[in-house]
Amino acid sequence: GNGPVLLDMVTYRFTGHSTSDAMSYRTNEELEAWREYDPITVFPKQIVDAGVATQAEIDAVTAKAIDRNKRIV
Repeated sequence: GNGPVLLDMVTYRFTGHSTSDAMSYRTNEELEAWREYDPITVFPKQIVDAGVATQAEIDAVTAKAIDRNKRIV
């Protein structure tokens, strides 16, 4: 329907808490393992594979978002 939706999400921070955070508490293996679940890279592939969108459409949306963010900053 058109009602409210609840999303339960697990997130992972790929960068440190600040520019001075060297992230020595994480291994490269841990980072790579989480990258396999990163929705920024996984979701576009899933919708292309499902035939919901083409790679060209994904690329256009990505370019538009990058352009918008650059203009905002």
